[in-house]
Amino acid sequence: MSEKNKTKEVKINLKSILLIAMILLVLLVILIQTYFNKLGKIDSAQNNKTNTATIEITEFNEEDAITLLNKYLEERSLAYSNPQALLEKYSFATNQEFSNFEKTTDEKFLRTNIIYEDVRNEMQKYITKDFFAKQFKNIYKNSNGITHVAILNVSKENYQITRYEHLESNTKEIMNVWYKVTKDEVTSEEKNMKVEFSKINEKWIISDIK
Repeated sequence: MSEKNKTKEVKINLKSILLIAMILLVLLVILIQTYFNKLGKIDSAQNNKTNTATIEITEFNEEDAITLLNKYLEERSLAYSNPQALLEKYSFATNQEFSNFEKTTDEKFLRTNIIYEDVRNEMQKYITKDFFAKQFKNIYKNSNGITHVAILNVSKENYQITRYEHLESNTKEIMNVWYKVTKDEVTSEEKNMKVEFSKINEKWIISDIK
């Protein structure tokens, strides 16, 4: 083989090697990007799960009790401003399904196909069944086991707990809680509520707010 042909062959081999190296580099970059994208999605999912997860209190303590109260007040505020939105959040029905539900005769509620007991059980992460009936009697009505949902869409209230104290009680755990409410960018003066907790199925949940 002549020197000219050898030189040509070497050049071709170098080009092939460089081309293969570039392809491998591109593939490596794609794999790295895919890996980090997956990590980001996992972290995001874990963060969302952490943010939405309900705390379970098996041994009563003030910090967990206030965390549970905050989570409940957030859900209640959503339900009181837009009852439909809370049920969509819990995946009981989609917005499209709600648009197909018929109104009651007085046009104050929507007749849904959502089982009332399912809604009540979902809220038992935070409150007792009796307290649910008391708090949401004008929001979610039981009609032969099916939920009628109030037609509301008003400004949402946001609660800010400012301070609290644990009160002595022989039968229940009671927290004295001070808070402020912001609605339509207007914040109220400091208010007060007494929150009672009862142990249901080995977990402390809210049984009354006065």
